[in-house]
Amino acid sequence: MKQTKDIKRIAVIGMLCALAYLVSLLFHFKISFLTFDLKDAVLAVAALLYGPLSGVCAALVAALLELVTISDTGLYGFIMNFLASGTFALVCGLLYKYHRSFSGAVLALVFAAASTVCVMLLANWGITPYYLVSIAKDATATVSAQRSLVVSMIPTLFLPFNLCKSVLCASVTMLIYKPVTLALRRMGIVSSAPAHAENWVRFALTAVVSALLILAILLVFFLRLQGSVEVFTH
Repeated sequence: MKQTKDIKRIAVIGMLCALAYLVSLLFHFKISFLTFDLKDAVLAVAALLYGPLSGVCAALVAALLELVTISDTGLYGFIMNFLASGTFALVCGLLYKYHRSFSGAVLALVFAAASTVCVMLLANWGITPYYLVSIAKDATATVSAQRSLVVSMIPTLFLPFNLCKSVLCASVTMLIYKPVTLALRRMGIVSSAPAHAENWVRFALTAVVSALLILAILLVFFLRLQGSVEVFTH
């Protein structure tokens, strides 16, 4: 029985990794030289279903797949990719593991989004200057000079970019989690959900709020930040 359960778990995580990779392959959002996609929402589902370690492992596999197939930013892209996805999945899965309720899921996603923003701003400050030096056409470019440039862009580029990405992924997770788990339960792949997940009125309200958040973020992204979407670019 345990072996069958483990096989189903690995199969679901593998499926979600493949779906996350497909999402990153099909399209991504872009502001300046920064890009993001919605795979973190898919990876968060793995973390909510099976815990933080499964979510982090799924994030690592997805980041490695991107590195060896579609990435054009090499090791830098892999590190930033895994930091963002891994943090989101880790915090989300960890908090929900100990508070398995509707409010626990909401708080887990809120804290996951906030934690990801903080971690990525630190990563932008510490790692991005080295990337900018590596791609600079000016041979005299230094890390300290690029770090000063990064600091100046935090309020206008890095902070809104990371906020848009994290809040958008959290909202999409809230929107897709119940339909995905319901489909998996009907297929007999995962066990029955806790009682709070069957409250359809709550789910409908959550879906509406999530959809409004998604719309608001997209409006800010396209109209305020002048972002764009690239489809089938690889």
